[in-house]
Amino acid sequence: MRYLAVLSMKSNNFYGSLPLSICHLTEIQVLDISRNKFSGTIPKCLNNFSSMSIKPDATKLDNFLRSSVFQNRESAQLMWKGKDTMYDKQLGLLRFLDFSSNNLGGEIPPEITSLVGLIGLNLSGNNLVGPIPHDIGRLD
Repeated sequence: MRYLAVLSMKSNNFYGSLPLSICHLTEIQVLDISRNKFSGTIPKCLNNFSSMSIKPDATKLDNFLRSSVFQNRESAQLMWKGKDTMYDKQLGLLRFLDFSSNNLGGEIPPEITSLVGLIGLNLSGNNLVGPIPHDIGRLD
C-alpha cells in the first residue's frame, strides 16, 4: 500500500492507537481518520509522508493534471470547515490530514512542520496538550 494516495476511514468507530503502519504511506495525499475513537499519540513518523513534504512544482503539477494517472483518479468526500465537500478534479492537488474528533493525546509532534505541502490540517476535538510547534507557520 506504499503508493496509496487517499485513505478515508472517518466515522467507523475504530479505536486503539494509530497503527505505526501508517508510517509506510509515503505517497499519501489525503488521510482522514476523523470521527473515530483512536487514542494514544500522533505518530512522529508523519515526516515519512513524502508527498506532503514538498510544495508542488507548478510545471510538474501541470503535467500531472494532464496525465492519465490523474484522469483515472476517483473522488473523495472530505470535511472542510465544517462541511462535507466532494473533491474530484482537484483531488490530485490536495494534501490533507484530518485526525479530528478522536481521543488523541500528547503533544502535536514537531515533525508535522516538515509537511510544507499540506493544504489542510484538522486536529480539533482531541485531547492534545502542550505548545503548538513553533515552526507550524512554515505550513501555507
